[in-house]
Amino acid sequence: QLRSVFVADLQNRYSFREMLATRISLTAVAMVVMLMACKVSGLRPRATCIVLMLGIAQLLDCFSENFYAVAQRYDRMDRIAKSLAARSVLSLLAMAVLVHFTHNLVLGLGGFVIGRLILLTGYDTGRDTFCLASPAPDITIPSPMENFWGRIRPEWNWRKQVRMLWVAFPLGASTILNSINLNMPRYI
Repeated sequence: QLRSVFVADLQNRYSFREMLATRISLTAVAMVVMLMACKVSGLRPRATCIVLMLGIAQLLDCFSENFYAVAQRYDRMDRIAKSLAARSVLSLLAMAVLVHFTHNLVLGLGGFVIGRLILLTGYDTGRDTFCLASPAPDITIPSPMENFWGRIRPEWNWRKQVRMLWVAFPLGASTILNSINLNMPRYI
């Protein structure tokens, strides 16, 4: 729920770069948890690779959430809709083509990941995302004139990041509880 925290932060307590650094930290934890879960459950190497590829695709979606937060904060939901639509089509197309020609699910999932990565690096992190805030005098996001690496450079401020997580935790917990509540009949 970092996106919600960033969008609702009208006092500009958290910068885009701090949110990105928090997301990177959480992503590292998620990757370790995925690897441990695969190891503990005793999955075969192929199944582990499939789980990790899907996990990487989801983690790329999490990174896109940071850039969606910028668009949402400046009322450009159309940019988010275009990204979501293009990401779905590109990922599905890349996966379908690779599975069709190679008959290999792991390679197909590689195409799925590459489709998401292309959209993240080519559209979501593009200069146009950061041009959205140009009328705002209190810009808390990178300048659109920075190069690619400058626009995606995180800023580590552990104190602010812990506060950001503290604010986001109840939102995330309620989302998890709602999801469990909706899916409980399936689980049982």
